[in-house]
Amino acid sequence: MVITMVEICDFWRNPQLSWMSNFYPAAIVVDGRIWPSVEHYYQAHKFQGTEWFEFLANQPTAAKAKTKSRKAGVCQLSQAQKELILFKAVKAKFSQHPDLKALLLATSTKWIVEGSPKDRYWGTANGSGLNRMGELLMELRAHLINDCPITPIIHLVH
Repeated sequence: MVITMVEICDFWRNPQLSWMSNFYPAAIVVDGRIWPSVEHYYQAHKFQGTEWFEFLANQPTAAKAKTKSRKAGVCQLSQAQKELILFKAVKAKFSQHPDLKALLLATSTKWIVEGSPKDRYWGTANGSGLNRMGELLMELRAHLINDCPITPIIHLVH
């Protein structure tokens, strides 16, 4: 039996790894518009076509965009649709900021985890969860390392 140790890179509330977070203030340009953070883009696009879109896009911080989005009601998008929205923004972040791209590539083969204590979809609440945010970052990293076209592998939850 071979046991392989995997180095884990948990960016949840880790100041040295805060650049991995969607809340990190790295402006992105997507579809000709400047977004203050990935989180702004993601929260607004969950409500595209509604009055909430501009409201969420213009929140002063990423945390406010997330908090205010909870008042918008239930998002009608599937998890797969939300993942595509998020992946587009994350791809823009690491493509448009060479310093952040270098940091992501420097994680090499480390397992990237969002150790959120409550989120079992995007993170790993107390070690249990799908860790989709970490998976998207590792998927993007693999594409950047291999310098190949970036198409997300969407996790479908039934």
